[in-house]
Amino acid sequence: MKKAVICLLLSAVAAFAQQKQRVAVLPSVGDLDPQRLILLTDKVREIATQNLPMGDFNILKQDVITKMIGEEELYRSCKEGVCIGDLAKKTNANYGARCDVIRLDNSLVLKFEMYSVNEEAIFETFTDYDVKDFRGMLAVLEARLPNTFKKMMSASKSREVTGGIGSVEYGGGTYKVSLSTTPQGAALSFNGVPVGGCAKSPCSVELPEGKVRILAAMEQYETADTTVTVNSNNQYVNIRLKPNIGQLTIKPAYSGNIGANRGWSLNINGKAYSTYENALSPGNYAVKLSHECYEEINFKVGIVKGSRETFNLAQHLKPKTGVLILNAHKNGAPVSETVFVNGSPAGQTPFNGAVPVCSEVAIGNSVNKVNVNPAHNETVQYNYVFPAAPTATTPPPRGNAPYAAQQAKQRKTPPGVMTLRVASAAAGGIGVIGGLVVNGGIQAAFDEYYAAGNTPQAEKARENVNGKIALRNTLYTVAGVGLAGFTVTLFF
Repeated sequence: MKKAVICLLLSAVAAFAQQKQRVAVLPSVGDLDPQRLILLTDKVREIATQNLPMGDFNILKQDVITKMIGEEELYRSCKEGVCIGDLAKKTNANYGARCDVIRLDNSLVLKFEMYSVNEEAIFETFTDYDVKDFRGMLAVLEARLPNTFKKMMSASKSREVTGGIGSVEYGGGTYKVSLSTTPQGAALSFNGVPVGGCAKSPCSVELPEGKVRILAAMEQYETADTTVTVNSNNQYVNIRLKPNIGQLTIKPAYSGNIGANRGWSLNINGKAYSTYENALSPGNYAVKLSHECYEEINFKVGIVKGSRETFNLAQHLKPKTGVLILNAHKNGAPVSETVFVNGSPAGQTPFNGAVPVCSEVAIGNSVNKVNVNPAHNETVQYNYVFPAAPTATTPPPRGNAPYAAQQAKQRKTPPGVMTLRVASAAAGGIGVIGGLVVNGGIQAAFDEYYAAGNTPQAEKARENVNGKIALRNTLYTVAGVGLAGFTVTLFF
């Protein structure tokens, strides 16, 4: 019976060890245009596929790597391969590979690194200072990488012979372990090997008795590396992850109120962000700020764990501008009038000058709005025509008021005059209030007014008349400054 248990355990160990080795070819970085960096990464993946047997190795696809790591952290700069191993762990990979291009004076330097997660060390690295151009880089990779991948294959076979799965001390059985992380959702590997049914926390997994090394990796957290002792069924293990972030704060600003109602667009490493306060994993980032009314702002920032980087937009604003050519005519003749841009005088017509694209343009002492939209780096022409000034109307002769036709057939009162005050006229303005529309009972109202004479009842009778007459579409002129209203004289 004991022999059977030992055979079963050895079979489990062999199955564990014979799982495919995962290789993460990380995106190339450095001083090369983005399209060529992509082609450089594709070349590494192509050579790996040609030289590593698919039965023993799994070359991770780019979309799988991006999904597991996240674009924010994917393009971190690396020093001595340290972050290559960290990124490879987050994909549950056994190896991580990356190209780095450095511009030195007027030439290019190609650096390649392969990191072994199991050994926690650089597996292979080389630097070529003699590449002349992009084609030269491809030639170097084609010449040197096949030997690197053959070396990886030999190392993998060596591990299979020994039957080892990392730093594990085996006892006499396997046990079921429930594993979680705080926060949940971390990618998991056991002794450097991912297990299909327990790729992310929380999950349950069958593990051999003894010490098992567990790695838990998650974006914006330090990779946890811990060893647990498996010795009973239904063990519960929780791994608490430490935050590994810094803060990037963008302070929004506007020139005056130009474009304040439209907002800035924030883009970090090619990904859109909706807030101005962002938690980012340590690394270098390319930041782009865009606005309809301002020229694009680009800058690079390095984020360190626990740091806070602040970018103040107010120091970098440059409004988009266009050229406006504005002429004005009044009564068929050109006139010189003041041009206002965003409420401030900017010149006289004929006007020819640079204007922010999101400006409000007005003209003349009455500040008439000009319906023109300047375009960025373009010239727009516009001719503003002042409306013709209305002419005052002559009061109708006594007895011929507009409502005469609607009066009763026989007047009971003698011809008279009534002056009514109309409130809320614009000082100095010219407008239209219209003719008089008479409601029923107007004749009786006039009779009541005249019958009252100068008695206290006269004012009430006057209000009665006023309420039965509507003033519509009659031209009027208000003179002077600060008038609260105007008067209309009725002849009847």
